[in-house]
Amino acid sequence: FWFDSLATTSIFCGNTGILSKSFENTEIKVFPNPVQNETQISFSNKNKEAFNVYIATSSGRIVKSVKNVTADKVVIDTETLASGIYLVLISNGEKSYWGKLLKE
Repeated sequence: FWFDSLATTSIFCGNTGILSKSFENTEIKVFPNPVQNETQISFSNKNKEAFNVYIATSSGRIVKSVKNVTADKVVIDTETLASGIYLVLISNGEKSYWGKLLKE
């Protein structure tokens, strides 16, 4: 799986280290960002839909994935990732969200 056609989206990242984006009236948070050992991605999932969460290099190669997430948060181990900028994609096939993650 490679990212090949992502729609552009506005991303908001303040000094708090939290990357958040409104996702059809749902706030998605990626914390901490920048990350060292692990990051937590949280979002409202009241209907317990199954989402897939991917972390990819800037060239689109998937380096981490968690599939069929039905909870409202997921913790991803990032300790083995090299320093750099990564893309985060959350998708259930119908809805998608993407943002950036900085690994220190």
